[in-house]
Amino acid sequence: MPLNELEGYTINMETLSGGVAMREPTLRPPFCRQGNKYLHRKVIIPFIPPHKRYVELFVGSGAIFYNKEKAQETILNDLDKCVVKGYNLIKNTSVDLDKYRKDLDSLPKIKAFWDRKPNTNEIKIIREIIRTCYGFGGIPVKESKNIYKDNNPFNKLKRCLTRWKDIVKDARITNKDYGEIIDKYDSPDTFFFLDPPYENTNKDFGYAEDTDFNFERLAFLLKGVKSIFLMTINDSPYIRRLFKGFNIKPWKVKTPWQNSKDRKELLISNYPLKKYA
Repeated sequence: MPLNELEGYTINMETLSGGVAMREPTLRPPFCRQGNKYLHRKVIIPFIPPHKRYVELFVGSGAIFYNKEKAQETILNDLDKCVVKGYNLIKNTSVDLDKYRKDLDSLPKIKAFWDRKPNTNEIKIIREIIRTCYGFGGIPVKESKNIYKDNNPFNKLKRCLTRWKDIVKDARITNKDYGEIIDKYDSPDTFFFLDPPYENTNKDFGYAEDTDFNFERLAFLLKGVKSIFLMTINDSPYIRRLFKGFNIKPWKVKTPWQNSKDRKELLISNYPLKKYA
């Protein structure tokens, strides 16, 4: 059955001309997260068609959100409360952080900073950067002894915090089951971007969705939406079978680790996957 004949589709293909723009200069997300799409933004964003409302169902680091042009309305959702806390810290933290520069210029000082009482938003946001980015192998830090990076987190904040705040200030941040968000915001004016947990996700990272994710439920819900959507997901016979009938584009993901093989992934959508940018 052709995609446009799937039950529930009301996509106006004429609205898919043109495309969203990429933010320049590029902007790394504030907090680190396994599987984030920063390195792949230049592949993914050109496939995003124009839209009025932008909704991420599993926002994580927000690498695509921070690097695409702003929509009229933005909703960023994640089941992980730490993710939601991080976005709210970006909104509510002062950019005046100079007093912490010398407190973070060596590994012993970073470890000592971690052990401080987090009684201000400024301390909390620095700790969140350390927690998500400074653990061995990307595993979030739980104790100061787990910190192994010595680059000063102040430098990242000094360079990027003002831009992060400007981009996220009007976004609505939610901590809901993704099905509730689909039900609330589904409309022909909505674009859903999905970067859900992949099959065989490493549960050592402790993310809220690092459980046995129900891909059957996700496929069922997406077949009924009025919105347009783009999803990035691992390539497997199971995923291809579940999402058969949607547009599927395979691509190879370059891994940042030396001597690692390229990883096979899929872009899946309910609109033609041509490049719009």
